[in-house]
Amino acid sequence: MASETVLSIRRDLAIYGPAQSGKTRWLAKLHEGAAAVWSERRTVLHLRTIDPLTAWSEEDPRIAAAWDAQAANDSTRRPWAKLRAFERTAALVAWVEQHRAILIVDDMHLAAGRKADVLRQLIAGCSLVVYSATEPQRIPMSLRTLLQRREPQEVNLKSEAAYDATSVFFWFLILLSAAAGAWPVAAALGGLKVMGGGRRASKQS
Repeated sequence: MASETVLSIRRDLAIYGPAQSGKTRWLAKLHEGAAAVWSERRTVLHLRTIDPLTAWSEEDPRIAAAWDAQAANDSTRRPWAKLRAFERTAALVAWVEQHRAILIVDDMHLAAGRKADVLRQLIAGCSLVVYSATEPQRIPMSLRTLLQRREPQEVNLKSEAAYDATSVFFWFLILLSAAAGAWPVAAALGGLKVMGGGRRASKQS
């Protein structure tokens, strides 16, 4: 049954569940509502491990803009358009560290090789990481060890998509309520059995 403890917006969050359980939708909603959940002043970066590594640094215009803004005052820096792929990835890592960004990663268990290496660097430099995976054991060992040391909160979604859509909605409301300081509302929502049966339904590490 559901935990009656409100999820903290100051701790990492791991979302586990099989395919079609709502993990990607969960993260998308958190990303869309990031300003309300955390703060408009916080920098949030949303990555999907199914995307090419080059897309991580190229699809978010803030990274190129930040680089070119610094290059305008530094003659030793080439403009973003002239950087090689590995240089753009390095710039991404530096940008996350500089802003102490909140990192949202979809399908952490699919990260391998160079992507896993880059994610380790990003996690080391970020302030918070929110991620999804089918289950902890599927995450590559080097990443799993790093993530578990951060003692993330855990939410476990079921495979019934319609049921979990309700769960996702309620947990999102809890986060928003807590962020807004509406602790009685958040606590009341947290007391609902939205995640339903099973000892792994929802827990905090």
